[in-house]
Amino acid sequence: MTFSGFPPSALRLYEDLAADNSKEAWRLRHRERYERDVRAPMDELAAELGTFFEEWAGPGAVQVLGPVRDTRMSHDKSPYKTYQGAYLDLLPCLGLWVHLDRDGLYASGRWYPYAGAEVARYRAAGEEVVGRNGEGA
Repeated sequence: MTFSGFPPSALRLYEDLAADNSKEAWRLRHRERYERDVRAPMDELAAELGTFFEEWAGPGAVQVLGPVRDTRMSHDKSPYKTYQGAYLDLLPCLGLWVHLDRDGLYASGRWYPYAGAEVARYRAAGEEVVGRNGEGA
């Protein structure tokens, strides 16, 4: 399969989802449209990008995000994302991002100042400080 674009109904899906972001609306009206008009084309785009960047990032490097939001630490408890995203990490801390929402398609580069090992060291140091002060546990 080759990527042929997103249909206009993909953008309308996100308009409709912004208006009614309930589990019932998702189940009855949004899920089928999401699978057909958003997820399938995004998977096709991810496959093409993955083939293009495979030499640098390896096979299967493009990750497509799921539609469910993590609401555990959020004041907004709406259960579904109002966008579809995918990313590709080319190097530690460096990658690409593509994002579809009701306004259209957006692509950008991603840069993070700290790699995974650096973040782990920072977290361990923070846990040590909290432990020394007798807080947190």
